[in-house]
Amino acid sequence: MLTKATTLTKAGAAPIVPGCHNRKRTIRYDKRRYYGRHLVENVFYRLCDFRQVAIE
Repeated sequence: MLTKATTLTKAGAAPIVPGCHNRKRTIRYDKRRYYGRHLVENVFYRLCDFRQVAIE
């Protein structure tokens, strides 16, 4: 039986957000991609602060 995680891994997807700190099995992730994703999210939040862009 294939789970969603194994299906995504076989498709070439890689985890970007780190797992919980109390997981028994840690998830490896790319810290550079996580930092880039964080910066992009911050841009959208700043745009929402100015109320010029509405994100639903």
